[in-house]
Amino acid sequence: MRGNLDIFTHSRMEIPGIDWQKCAFTEDDAGLLVENFSRLGFLLLRNHGISGQLVEEAFRIAQKFFLLDSSVKKRFLRGTLSDNNAGYVAYQMESLNTANTDKKEALNITCSPWLLPDSLSFLSRLDDFYREAFALGMHILEQLGSFLSPCGDKNVLRKYHSFQSLGVYTEKDGIVAKEKKKKKKAASTLRLLHYPPSSSSSSTETDLEVLAGAHSDYGTITLLFQDSCGGLQVQHGAEWVSVPAQEQGALVVNAGDLLEIWTGGRIPSTKHRVVATPELFNSFNGRYSIAVFIHPDDDTLVQPLFGNTEKYQSVLASDYVGGRFQVSYP
Repeated sequence: MRGNLDIFTHSRMEIPGIDWQKCAFTEDDAGLLVENFSRLGFLLLRNHGISGQLVEEAFRIAQKFFLLDSSVKKRFLRGTLSDNNAGYVAYQMESLNTANTDKKEALNITCSPWLLPDSLSFLSRLDDFYREAFALGMHILEQLGSFLSPCGDKNVLRKYHSFQSLGVYTEKDGIVAKEKKKKKKAASTLRLLHYPPSSSSSSTETDLEVLAGAHSDYGTITLLFQDSCGGLQVQHGAEWVSVPAQEQGALVVNAGDLLEIWTGGRIPSTKHRVVATPELFNSFNGRYSIAVFIHPDDDTLVQPLFGNTEKYQSVLASDYVGGRFQVSYP
């Protein structure tokens, strides 16, 4: 078993790295996944199976969007589209932690219909990438369920997550909007992120420039694709532990608050942040990352199914996520 596990250490913290192609199919595989996911709520997943070409194209699309003039991007501000969470998040518009205003810009693409103008039609090419990422997320949930469920039910968590393609479409795809109205709603989101080059070159732990404040993710699981700038840190007690900068064929998986509730705390939703690194200070383009936030259907009642079932109260998915959004966007 241990042959499929690598450990990245920083001080006393360990971030497990798993080869997904060797750890995704049997009951023993599921046990290894749960064992290591339970440590910190974070994993580095190698050989995840998502097409490298799709990942590369997704980053090219992100760069193309963020290079647009700010006046163009601000025509599509978050809160002005059909889905309140969809749209452009301008620099310092969001505060994931009240102690910091985030030094980043983002584009949230949800599954609610969004008719793209010609200037943004290239965003519709992200759907295949999102489809593969969502499928991987469902496979992870199946493995978690098969091990945690007393009867080995792979569907115990997956069944609450209906797939919908991204809502972005062009005029020639107009039928998409009509079809989406028939499906369940969920807060699952593809998020493109850009951190402009840092003006700080400090490398001391106490004087790091915080670009995204300490927070936990809201939903079930997050799949994160990074560039080589690094900067993601996970909280472990009083320590902040750096997650390795992205390597080819690998991604970061972390648990959200709702997965912690479902597992009765067995798999924790761990606070994390993004800080400026020397690589970002020396970068001309800044830091890019892409997050796929997988959320349950809005009408899902999330309640502890395993672990300490008395520690957590049941919550309606839409109420919980909506409440967290209200705090993040003052």
